[in-house]
Amino acid sequence: MTEIQDNSKTLKSGKKPVDYQNRIINVSVQLFKEQGVEHVTMHQIAKVAEIGQATLYRRYSNIGEICMAILSNNTQDFLKELDEFLLSSNQDQSPLAQLSSIIEKIADYIDGKATMLVVIKNEYSRELQLLQFNHPVFLYLHEIISGLYSKSIQQQEIGKLNVTLTTHSLVAALSPDLFLYQQQTLGFCKEEIIASVRQIYIESLKK
Repeated sequence: MTEIQDNSKTLKSGKKPVDYQNRIINVSVQLFKEQGVEHVTMHQIAKVAEIGQATLYRRYSNIGEICMAILSNNTQDFLKELDEFLLSSNQDQSPLAQLSSIIEKIADYIDGKATMLVVIKNEYSRELQLLQFNHPVFLYLHEIISGLYSKSIQQQEIGKLNVTLTTHSLVAALSPDLFLYQQQTLGFCKEEIIASVRQIYIESLKK
């Protein structure tokens, strides 16, 4: 019955699927800011967006999928920003200086989005435990960072090391769930986390 009612509303109002999608995303962002991602339910989103729950669930199966939709464009912008930074700083900064900035940019990115990223991981925990290191974003960051480490070795900023293993460890050290744990449970601020990561993965490697 709900399905029929939702469809008739769609036809009468003349709204396109993209209209509902935009409304869902806008309402979700608002509720996440007001209450925190972990406290918002699908029922709340449907109610505030003034749509049927069937309409909502046809587009998104859970909060994690909504978070993924919100972060999708934002993530692409972030990766583009990293590309532009590497191009613009290639002549002016050493590879280790670039890596230091990359670490800060990654931390800045996840600082405001860690909760949503963890929700996504929890929604797909079974799959992500097996596939997270094959995720396109992880692979992209791995390519950037391993390239900077390789250049640092070539330019004799650091000694020889296992670039692949070190890069994996660095990206894992900046994972959203660990970032949140360090902030909320251990009580470290973003700046302290960045300083620690730099000390381990940059300063301690210098000749």
